[in-house]
Amino acid sequence: MVLTDRSGLAMAISDEEAAAGADYSSRPEIATALAGAPVSGERSSTTLGFSLLYVAVPVLNGDTVVGTVRLTYPSAEIGRRVDQRVRGLLVVALISVLTAAGAAVVLAGTVTRPIRRLQAATNRLAEGDLSVTAPADEGPPEVRSLAEAFNTMSGRIQRLVDGQRGLCRRRLAPIAHAAHCAPAAPRAGRRDGGH
Repeated sequence: MVLTDRSGLAMAISDEEAAAGADYSSRPEIATALAGAPVSGERSSTTLGFSLLYVAVPVLNGDTVVGTVRLTYPSAEIGRRVDQRVRGLLVVALISVLTAAGAAVVLAGTVTRPIRRLQAATNRLAEGDLSVTAPADEGPPEVRSLAEAFNTMSGRIQRLVDGQRGLCRRRLAPIAHAAHCAPAAPRAGRRDGGH
């Protein structure tokens, strides 16, 4: 930091290597601030040998410029700090993306696993396994509701088939009994005279 009077002479300097009383009026940012306008930017310092970021503002007494205040910082240092922050943000972003992807996989699994089990139960029912049920206690509410409806349907089909089998047995029982108990009928002889 440099504090100058109205002529651009340093009154106070935070840099230990520079002395108060040095003339800063030739510095572009000091000249602009002495003209009454605040200024900021980046420039190469021939004195220091590297690029500086700066802010210079006029010090006013009413409408009269009585001095300036200039703050400078090495551009490389700002760049280094910005790079550190950007790297930190990239690490946070990467962690966030990986966490979101992991959560998506877990959440997708909680939906797809019960649906795959329901699909397997449906295939078994289609193959004739009427005793099959789907797990109705897994997955989101919609999948559990679908599994319950499947189980209700499967149970109804099982009862209908069992009822039909029972009806067939009752109707066929007298016929089977009569066929079992009937005397064997003699065989009719062959017409060609053979045995």
